[in-house]
Amino acid sequence: MDQRLGYQLPPATAIQWEVVDDHLGWHPQGDGRWYLGVYVENGRIKDSEDVTLKTGFRRLVETFRPGIRLTPQQNILFTDIAEEHKPAVNALLRDHNIAQLSEISNALRYAMACPALPTCGLAMSDAERALPSVVRGLEREKVDLASHLAAARKDRAADDLLSGDEYEEEGLAVVLKRIKLNFIPLQKSLEAGGDEERKKALKILEKLDEQLNEVLGKGDTKTVASNAKPEGRAMNRRVEFAKI
Repeated sequence: MDQRLGYQLPPATAIQWEVVDDHLGWHPQGDGRWYLGVYVENGRIKDSEDVTLKTGFRRLVETFRPGIRLTPQQNILFTDIAEEHKPAVNALLRDHNIAQLSEISNALRYAMACPALPTCGLAMSDAERALPSVVRGLEREKVDLASHLAAARKDRAADDLLSGDEYEEEGLAVVLKRIKLNFIPLQKSLEAGGDEERKKALKILEKLDEQLNEVLGKGDTKTVASNAKPEGRAMNRRVEFAKI
């Protein structure tokens, strides 16, 4: 290359790629003012039954007169907003059901599609029109998967109780409230198990008593008989069980 150019090229400069920022949310501009990045799904500024994006943006511009920038991620930046106007801007967005950064999942935030059908002559299928339902389907699957994994972890915690493995006490309470896996094995351990098994089962039952039961003294406040006589006081010394 140097020979063809006729001079020597300088050494290559090291390049460091930083994280790509989509600038969503509130950010200081450096001059005392703020800019706000708002997510626009597939770059389409339009009103729908649930979100009046176009109307909300129009009101924001008419009210606060911000600068406007469009980003390569098909979102919009409203710039030069005074700090004292931030609460009013947030309220305006909420009035029009326009999602802010904390309300957008990563799957939706980073999804992007070209228009494809029906406007692109080279397209063979939908992209932009299909992407919203596809992403929301993935989000539902993610929620279902998370609940299944959480249930599996709780099942594992329940299985570990009789094996002596470590478990989280908070998880134990949730397990026994929701799925009650251990009542049958505990009962068997108490009835037919050896000394060690019975000790282990009793220890777990003590944990249950601490975590799942609440003792409330209501003999004076919620009486079923008069406390003036021993017979009435005896009736008030009762135990009531409430199903959780």
